[in-house]
Amino acid sequence: MLRFLLSIGLLFIGLICYGIYWAFFDMNRLPTGELIEQSNSPSLVGHIFFVSNNITPSVNFT
Repeated sequence: MLRFLLSIGLLFIGLICYGIYWAFFDMNRLPTGELIEQSNSPSLVGHIFFVSNNITPSVNFT
């Protein structure tokens, strides 16, 4: 019985961890957009990407 409860508990914890990963760290969920510009980082460590995804706000800010 203890083994069963331990397996259910580990399964539940695994599902919660996957949910946190999916909600906050999964980059494939983000909308893709048109690449506007790409430039080198000033420290030459990586690249900087400027992307427009043409998403219109649902609230009129004017």
